[in-house]
Amino acid sequence: MLIMGLLALSSACDDGDDRTAEPAGVSAKACEEVADFRVDNDKVDLALVVDNTASAARGDLPPAASRALDEAQGRARERKSAGQVVLITVNGAGTQPGVVRRVALDPRPGDAESSRNARRAVISCVRQWAREAAPQAKGSDVLAAVTFAARQQAGEILVVSDGVANAGELDVNGDALDTDPTALARALLREKRISAQTIEGSSIVWAGLGDTAEPLPGSVRTALRELWSAILTEAKADVTFDDQPRESGGSDDTLPPDEVSLVLTSSPLPCGSRIVAPSTVLFKPGSAQLRPGVKDVLLPVVEQLRADPDQHALVTGHTAAYQSTRYRQRLSEDRARAVQTALLEMGAPADRVGFAGYGSRRPQVDEFPGGRHDESRAAQNRRVEIDLIRKGCAR
Repeated sequence: MLIMGLLALSSACDDGDDRTAEPAGVSAKACEEVADFRVDNDKVDLALVVDNTASAARGDLPPAASRALDEAQGRARERKSAGQVVLITVNGAGTQPGVVRRVALDPRPGDAESSRNARRAVISCVRQWAREAAPQAKGSDVLAAVTFAARQQAGEILVVSDGVANAGELDVNGDALDTDPTALARALLREKRISAQTIEGSSIVWAGLGDTAEPLPGSVRTALRELWSAILTEAKADVTFDDQPRESGGSDDTLPPDEVSLVLTSSPLPCGSRIVAPSTVLFKPGSAQLRPGVKDVLLPVVEQLRADPDQHALVTGHTAAYQSTRYRQRLSEDRARAVQTALLEMGAPADRVGFAGYGSRRPQVDEFPGGRHDESRAAQNRRVEIDLIRKGCAR
């Protein structure tokens, strides 16, 4: 029989349909009992992948999670079965994902008050456990968690993740967002980094894509969607993205490190400041074509130039040490010119914005530590710098 703490949910919920209100909070003791309910081992109604790595937004699950849990619970009720939801967490690189919890969705089938309270408790406890599930190693291997979820052969997979991976070929701090997403997806399948047989036919809803603890530029959020859409579509999954955001917040210093370098940085100069933008924030892979949403990134530069007539801007393009010296020089100039053009189109004074390209001649970091090329270091060197300097200043 259900304990009194679980039954007490009735005072916080409506007596009608189970889905008329957000689930009320329950005690740890009540959730212990929910964890002991017997599940139907032959049927997984929902595989819930949660990303609580340091890069991801903090807070409760997004609305899509509540809908998915309600719908999965409804499917179990229709079968008059306990059903189950499996909770899987995104882990760090090199650490295999696993099932954190297996929970009965409809532990006491029926229409009695105790049955309704039990169902509400399940939803509330799963959400609580989802908030608490933490990675065991640094980094984010999102693909491993999604693939593991597909192996559960669930009726639906709900992924609640920022999509910021930094493991293997999907390292967004390396080349992942500077590679054509469809070509990368096909390479992953060809090299069997993804098992098409595992993911094919999976019904996947992705919520919280791009919702990071530190907000990402809109251009990067778009690039992440293009990447994951290509990967899952090429693997023949049925994927939709839910745009309702997960609650955002600050970083959690107790979590393993999870580096994200897809943001603009600013540093002081003797007579001004330097803004550094990774190329992946600004440009489509291997080109000087600006990504959608870049104007939001560049708007503060335009506003600063228009507010101070004594300032001018120099836009410089820099590449990694790939391909020929001639190619690098041309690409760096084309990218710097593209940013200059965008600034002028947005209203920056034409006589105070210049550009130059330096190829790979001015690296931020050594791309060849120990004599071997490092892709993450190469990514740091692919950048555009915007120096905002007061007129007449000797640099």
